[in-house]
Amino acid sequence: GAQLNVDTVLNALNEKEIKFGILDEEIKRIVNEGEEVTKILIARGKEPVGGEDGRIEYHFDAFLENTGPRIDDEDIANFKELGLFESIKPGGILVTRIPPTTGEEGSNVLGNPIPATPGKDVPLPVGKNTEEGDDSNTLVATCEGQPKLVSGKVTVDEVLTVKGDIDLSTGNIDFVGSVVIQGAISGGFKVKAGDSVTCLDVVEGAEIEAVGDVNLKWGMKGQNKGKITAGGDVTAKFLETCSVTAGGSVIVEEFILGSRVRATSEITCVGSKGWITGGHLSAGRAISCKMLGNEMGIKTIVEVGIKPQLRDEYEVLKARLGEIVPRLNQVIKTLEQLNELHAKEPLDATKSEFRSKLQATLPLMDREYQIGRKRLAEIAEILQATHEGRVTVTESAHPGVHLNIGHAQQQLHEKCGVVSFTSDGEEVQTSVPHA
Repeated sequence: GAQLNVDTVLNALNEKEIKFGILDEEIKRIVNEGEEVTKILIARGKEPVGGEDGRIEYHFDAFLENTGPRIDDEDIANFKELGLFESIKPGGILVTRIPPTTGEEGSNVLGNPIPATPGKDVPLPVGKNTEEGDDSNTLVATCEGQPKLVSGKVTVDEVLTVKGDIDLSTGNIDFVGSVVIQGAISGGFKVKAGDSVTCLDVVEGAEIEAVGDVNLKWGMKGQNKGKITAGGDVTAKFLETCSVTAGGSVIVEEFILGSRVRATSEITCVGSKGWITGGHLSAGRAISCKMLGNEMGIKTIVEVGIKPQLRDEYEVLKARLGEIVPRLNQVIKTLEQLNELHAKEPLDATKSEFRSKLQATLPLMDREYQIGRKRLAEIAEILQATHEGRVTVTESAHPGVHLNIGHAQQQLHEKCGVVSFTSDGEEVQTSVPHA
């Protein structure tokens, strides 16, 4: 046939209304080589690209992929910090929905578009205590709690329930809401809650910290390491060799043994045993028990009528002023010596700089001393004036018991039966409660 050239081929394509995807370089190659062809690809359409489906990005460890011992800066693994229990606050973003894309349309060789299949949308996994965010593509928490993925839905549990013990399988707990532990708490572990803590089994030498109440179904065997701090009440069957601080009352059923217990309101131990032996107990209003001390005369200190926090502040201030006074005197003495030297001849650069630093430090130290001394005097006056408070014993109180009621103090040297201790402001008063 006739010799082909590029224009002939392009004209033929134009006559066929082929105007998309023409392979110009391939046409040129065929024409230049002069090869005889019967069938060759010289125009190609474009396949449409389907859109990507929408997807959900989780902002918490929905599939527990990031759990395990935490590694510190020295590459040491902490097997008590496993990251198993996450927390979120109201308004916190749980998930973000990434919308589907429309895809990219294709074209046939005639230039006619080939529509793309758009990606499929995905709904927000709205579950309990969650709601759609302002932009409709986020899911946020409506309360404090633990985020979870349950049957494809994101939920927030206000109460964290641990269905076993707190030990190496769970690690420490730090949760924004309430915590319920259905097992025990092993020694050396910590449980911290933004609300209450309830434990249904024995607590060993562990630490519990709660903004609200702490409820122990059994009690704490502290081994002189256990510690409970509660903003509200602490209730337990027993407390043994531990430290307890409550913003409300401490209510114990059986016994308090060798423990330091402090309550803003009351301490009561009036169950079937109801004895308090050893340790140091302090309550703002009252302490009540069946037996105080024991036959062996073990030292048992009980204080009422003064908020424990106030007495603590007094002791801390007293210690702090004890540190400041010698330092303040030393600064004054050194400044006097430097001033005497300066009066005779100019100080060298080192001594002059040291003198300037002392001159700047002195008024700051003096101000801290004056403020602290004033506050200490205020607290001392409160302690002196306070005599409200009552210690009630419904069976027996024993020698070895030290009573501090407001400012009044007394040590028991003889066994007493049913008795109530109060203060007249100067001395501890003893009376027998009326039946």
